[in-house]
Amino acid sequence: MKKKVALAPVDEQMNSVTAMASLMKNDSKEMVILQAEQLKQLKDGEVYQIWLIENENPVAAGSFVPDSSGHGAVMYEMNLEGELNWDTIAITI
Repeated sequence: MKKKVALAPVDEQMNSVTAMASLMKNDSKEMVILQAEQLKQLKDGEVYQIWLIENENPVAAGSFVPDSSGHGAVMYEMNLEGELNWDTIAITI
């Protein structure tokens, strides 16, 4: 594991959510793993979308639907050309 960080909510409605992001390296591949708890249930057809943001430029990094307990996770293999120096991870509906 290269790095693990706790994500801080920026929306008051998400204050109860806890989320961790881990940056992993396996051979020459880098992956981001995001795990979240206490997520609100979604309406039919909705998903939580993960974004890696570099200089205000978002890159979609997967989506998920939480289970009935409000837990969700996604693993994203970064296969982008060049080096991605993202400074923010965002979770949106």
